[in-house]
Amino acid sequence: LNGVTREEFAEVLSLSTWCDRLVSADRDRLRAFLPPVDDEMQHESLTALLTREPLRFGSPIDQLWELLNAGQLTSEAAMHRSRLVQQHEEQVRQHHDAMVHRLYHLKNTWTPPPPKPPPPPPTTQGTSEVLIYSRESGGLVRRGRGGLGVATAQLGRPMGSSSLPVPSRRQTSPLQQI
Repeated sequence: LNGVTREEFAEVLSLSTWCDRLVSADRDRLRAFLPPVDDEMQHESLTALLTREPLRFGSPIDQLWELLNAGQLTSEAAMHRSRLVQQHEEQVRQHHDAMVHRLYHLKNTWTPPPPKPPPPPPTTQGTSEVLIYSRESGGLVRRGRGGLGVATAQLGRPMGSSSLPVPSRRQTSPLQQI
């Protein structure tokens, strides 16, 4: 393709060449390489291809010219790509084999650490309080274990708002109704 411009290449691969220069037997032989679709869709696809309309990522005719012009479709380029693919597959295989060997070695040599004793339960020094939901105050309250039923502090409300009215309607759960 030395000295051939993109326009000259596109003129050879054009709709007028397809219709005027090729006999029907040649067109049928070339159509066999196309995906099996109905005749109307095949005609639309050929028209779009040979008129250099951009299909998805540009014109395939322009892309073919660029690949041919760059020499990427020669047999040497194909052999080079094949060697690169083989080298990559070999590197992936070696990495996988090394990983398997490391994991096998780790499995055979690793011993788990001795179990740690459970941590002691948290202790509150000087206070024996628990959080309890109080329906009367409408939230969590801190109650002393020794003073049954005596609320020492209400949580989740600003100071001075503990005297909010409590709804008078008492809701009962379905279990209490039985």
